[in-house]
Parts: sequence; structure tokens; C-alpha cells
Amino acid sequence: MLKEYPQNGKLISMRAIIKYNIDKNKEEAEKGLKQGIMLGRSTCVCWHLYGIFKRTLKKYVEARKAFQFAHSLDPSNIQIVIDLADLQVQTRDYDGFYKSRNKLLQQRSGNTTFWLGFVVGAFLSKSYDVCIDIITTFRTGTPCTPSYITQELYFLEAECHAQKKEFAAAADVIQSGMRFILDEDKARQKEAIYRGYAGDLAGSEALWLRLMESNADDVLFVRGLEGCALGSLDGIENPENRNDWTHEERTKLRPLYEGLESRFPKSLAVRHRRLRLVEGEEFERTFEEELLRTARKGIPSFFRSVRDVLRDPAKFCAAKSIAEKLLDRVTAPPSPEIPAEEPQTALWLLLFLAELSDAENRWDDALRYLERAYMHTPTCYDLYLIKARVQKHMGALKSAATTIGAGSGLDRGDRFLNTKHVKYLLRAGCVEEADLRIAYWTRKDVPCRIDLNLLQACWFELECGEAYEKRQDWPRAMKQYFAVLEHFTTFVEDQFDFHQYVLRKGILTTYIDWLHRIDALCDHPYYRRAAKGALRVVLQLAARPLDLAEYKRTHTLTPKVVHKKGAEFPDDDDPDGLRLAASEKPLELVKDVVTELLLYAKDDADAMMLVAQWAEMKKEPKLYQEAVQNAPCIEAWLAMDKEKADMSQYHSHVMIARQMAHKDANDASIGDLLIDGAENGELEDCIRAFYLLKEREPERLEEFVASAGKKFGGLKELLMDLCVCLMNLFSYYY
Repeated sequence: MLKEYPQNGKLISMRAIIKYNIDKNKEEAEKGLKQGIMLGRSTCVCWHLYGIFKRTLKKYVEARKAFQFAHSLDPSNIQIVIDLADLQVQTRDYDGFYKSRNKLLQQRSGNTTFWLGFVVGAFLSKSYDVCIDIITTFRTGTPCTPSYITQELYFLEAECHAQKKEFAAAADVIQSGMRFILDEDKARQKEAIYRGYAGDLAGSEALWLRLMESNADDVLFVRGLEGCALGSLDGIENPENRNDWTHEERTKLRPLYEGLESRFPKSLAVRHRRLRLVEGEEFERTFEEELLRTARKGIPSFFRSVRDVLRDPAKFCAAKSIAEKLLDRVTAPPSPEIPAEEPQTALWLLLFLAELSDAENRWDDALRYLERAYMHTPTCYDLYLIKARVQKHMGALKSAATTIGAGSGLDRGDRFLNTKHVKYLLRAGCVEEADLRIAYWTRKDVPCRIDLNLLQACWFELECGEAYEKRQDWPRAMKQYFAVLEHFTTFVEDQFDFHQYVLRKGILTTYIDWLHRIDALCDHPYYRRAAKGALRVVLQLAARPLDLAEYKRTHTLTPKVVHKKGAEFPDDDDPDGLRLAASEKPLELVKDVVTELLLYAKDDADAMMLVAQWAEMKKEPKLYQEAVQNAPCIEAWLAMDKEKADMSQYHSHVMIARQMAHKDANDASIGDLLIDGAENGELEDCIRAFYLLKEREPERLEEFVASAGKKFGGLKELLMDLCVCLMNLFSYYY
């Protein structure tokens, strides 16, 4: 056909897209598609094929523009509109998505998927009244029977009213549709919240009590009842717990908990929440009952469940005194008056006391309790977990890794312990041993690093990157950090595959929540850690470019992977990150990362200072100013009276911020402030101060380590055994 019509744009475009699907040659395919567009500008097929090509490359914005132009040339082509709608929601063009879904419904009004898409489009474009009208119209035209789609439409209609602050109407919608809703507990929970927001506290309380009858251990239900008793449900969906009730509020809550305890005597949620309420002798009596009950049953999570309660110093002291008293009673010789306890009761009391001692930084006491627990039951997994955590807090990372390794050795089939062991090994700098341990759970025919990358194991790559960074192995650290950032890019891009699926299945409310979560994905702690790590490494390489010859001479490079028979996995062309680290413009590699941090990490002082340093090196004064203004500690430092301020309460990052913000700052004086305040700071501050002293006053090192070691018992071991480097901010300036 091309021989007969060599200048036909549609034929040239078809040939280009077919060849691309065969040989995957992007450059040749794009050249052919653009040639087809030049010869057939007014043909929708050429633009449609070009959009499909760009969509295949995951360049969704460009693909959307191509589909929009194709649609303008052929408005009646339903496939173009379907493709365009998917790209519009992918790129968050909600108004365009709403219009496209409207056009689809006009052409195929009998298609349920198009109706649901139109409903979602109206909601996302914040046309709540229109969304309610669409749901009502759809409901009148179809038989209303109990089904998942019917349930989702009722939930979405109620949410439309809630967005308009019409909470009473939202609750009425849920109540009217209750006989058609499959998940009655979820519906009652929504109705209870809406009625509480509307001021109908009696109706809300009745619903929360009914929910408690089905599940008395759900903390949200108890918090709902608390809100009803206090007269407001504001913040009920916020997971943070309150301990600062006023006397008047405690008076209102006391009869509530007395009634709940009598009605739901086995509810753990009620008992644990009540510990926040009671004080004095009543707290001591209640806590003693709870502690003894959990120790008899052997519940390892009890300390974590009451940790927020014990933030109150008075309650913490009371809890410790009670635990010590119970331990003495349990370990005392049996007598006719006091019946003997099961042996495991003493074990769990010892572990609880160890966790209490760890919480108040009394690590020697914690280790003594753990030694007694080990003599009692050396095969208890939780013993090793708690001991490793204590050693980690002391700074003895290598000992912590050894401890958790001993616990993992008790049961090689326990993936949780294996994962913890690997994490502790990486933090201790034992990367090679960590690779051997993690390989226990990866595929045997695939190298563990490649398999973990395919599994998107962000936790491993982050810990591995930080371990390499401590070694000053910049290329490998950069490789790991950028791998995590690539995973987040993949998370965003892969959502495209679900836009059609969720409408076919009718998963509307979850889909909308999911879209909003994806929008804030860069606020995830893993992304922040990876972004800050990548920035630190890039700043280091920008200040001191990598010498490839020297690196290859001093480091053992990863050998080329040999494919075993039948093993299918992608090759890693740059396993050591040398190609990435050898970039001529390393600062350009993190430009998108800087943008995301300025959007989602404004409250992170460390991130803002790294962004400020990047902007300074990149000669971006506006970004520099924005980063400095976003960091509250910088502003606090600039505003405070330096002579009268208590320097022990300021983190050492403040000093870095001042040095960055004012180039005329005295480097020596800032270093003195850091060294003097290190012992009052965190373990990281002590490490920085150690390296400063090593360069400036090595004769003070022994005295400093001895002094700081009183607080961090593992500091000396950490400095001796680990290849720890200064954080890049300090290595850049000093």
C-alpha cells in the first residue's frame, strides 16, 4: 500500500507504530509518526497513533495533548474519548475528565461503566450537586438491589453532602440506603461521624455503641463515644491520642468509661483508653491489674500500647514502681497467702521493665533486666529484639546486629526477625553480610540485589544507601537512593493501569481516596529519606567530582551477572552506580527531587537546608530564599538572642543553617558551639563533634569520648568499628 500511496500519513504512522512494537526502536518510531503527522495533519488517526506511542513511553502529558487534538478532528470517535479520559485523570485534569465522561455517556447512555465514570468525574471536579443528580438519575433508571455498586453510590452521595458541610443530609443518605448496603459496619461508622458533625450527639452515640457490640476492641469506636461525651467529634479521624484532658473533661468521661467497662468487660480498647483518663491511686490500681494480666498471658506489645500513656512523668514513675513491686512478688518464695505464678509472668515483667529503662535512657539497667530474662528463658524471641533495640539506642550498632542475629538464628523461617537482622547489619555497616542474610528470602536463580529491586524493597535500598554513604562510597550510595526514587516514579506511573479497572468493578470511594494518596506520595517517609540522601551525595560529588580511576583502584567492583538456565531477569548495566556518579552535571539529576521537597517537605529542616545548599551551588536565589524561609529552625536562630540563649536546646543543624545563611559567620565559633552542645544532643551530634575535634583538637578526643560515653554507652564501639563519616553538610564546609 505504501508503494502505491507513499505520501499517505495514516499508512506511514501505522508502519511506524507496528515497527516499534517489533523492534522497540523509539527514535525511528517517533520519526515515522511525526512524518505521518506532517503528511496528515487533519487526520485523527495520525494523532491518535502518536498519542498511543507517547502513552507507551509513559509520557502522559504529551499523549494527552495528542489525544485532545485527535478528538478535535473526530469528536464522534468513542475510542479516542475513552483514551483521552484515562489520560486526563492520570494527569489530574479533572475538569477535562468530567467533560470527556459526559461525552461518553451521551454516546452510550446504557453503559454502567460510563455512568460510574461520569459520577467520579463530577466528584473529582468538585461539582457535588451535579454528582448527586447523576447518582439519583442512575438509581431511578436501574433496579436498586443490595450490591457493591449500590453501596458505593450511597457512600459517594453522602460524601458529596459532607463536602458541602451538609452532615445531617449525609447521615440521612446512609440511613435511607442501609438496606441496600453490604458493609453495614462501615455504613454505621460513616453515619455516626456525620451525625456527630451535625450535632446529633445522641444519635451518634447510639451508633457507636451498636458498633462496639460488633467489635469492642476498635479504638475508633471508643474515641467516637469520647467525642459524644465531650460534645464534639472534631479530630476523631486523626490518629493522634490525647492525654491532656482538663478536669472538667475527665469528669464527663468518667461515667462513660464506667458504663463501657461494665458493658464490655473484655474490651482491650476500653481498658487501655481508660488508663489515659485515670490518675493517682486509681491509675496505679488499674495499671497493676492490666500489667499483671498481660504478663500472665505473655503479650509482647503491651509496652507499645501504653507508651503514649506513660509520656506523663507521674504515670511513668508509678508504672515502673508497680512493675518492680510485681516482679519482687512473683520471684519471691511461694507462701500460703500468695499463690505461685506461672514462670512466664516473671519473664514478661522483666522485659517490660527493660523497655521502661530503655525509654528513660537507663541502658545499663535495661541490660541487667534483659540478662535476668535471658537466664530465665533464653529462647524468647522478644528478648533479643528488645536487647538489640537497647544496644542500638546506646550506639552499639555492631553488638545490636549480633544480638538480633542470635534471635534470628532461633528460627530461620521467621521473616520478620530476618528482616530486622538485615536492617541492623546495614546500620552497623556490614553490607556484605547483610546481602548474605537477605538472600535467604530472595529467589535463588536471581542475584539478591536485582530481585529486591524488582520487589521494590525500599527499606533495604534505603538502609543500604545510608550504609554506603557512611563509608563514603558515593557511587553505590547514589545508586541505592536513586533506585528508591525510581520506585516512587513507578508507583505514580503504574496507576494508569487501574483507571478502567476500578470503574468496571465499581470501586468508587476507594479509587478517589487512592488518587488523593498518590498525589501526596512524595510526602512518604521513604521518599523523604531517599531524596535527602540523594541530595547529600549529589552535593558531595558536585563539590568533589568522582575520580573513576582512583575509585576502581580502591574498590572491588561488582562482577558481571551470569544468567542461570531458565532465569529471566533484567541485567543491571551499572551495578556500582559509576555511570550515574560520573555525570557531568550531577546537580541536574536531583532537580525534580528539589521541586518535590519544596512541595511536601517544608516542615523538614534537614531537607530545606539541603535544598538551600543545592540552590546556592546551582545559583538559584529564589529557591534558596524559599528553602531558608521554610526551615523554622533557621528563622529561630536568626531571631534569637545568641548571648542569652541556652545553646543546649538547639540542634546542631541550626548552626549549619546560620553558616549557610550568612557567609560571614565565624566557622570556628560555630564548631565550638557544636562541640560544647553535643553531649546534650543526639548520637549523631556526638559523631559530628568527634570528627570536628579530630581535625581541630585531637588531644581532646579521649576526654570527649569518655564524657559522651556516659550517655551513649556504645559510642566508643561505634567510632572504632564503623566506617562512619561526617554528614555531607559538614564535610563540605570543613
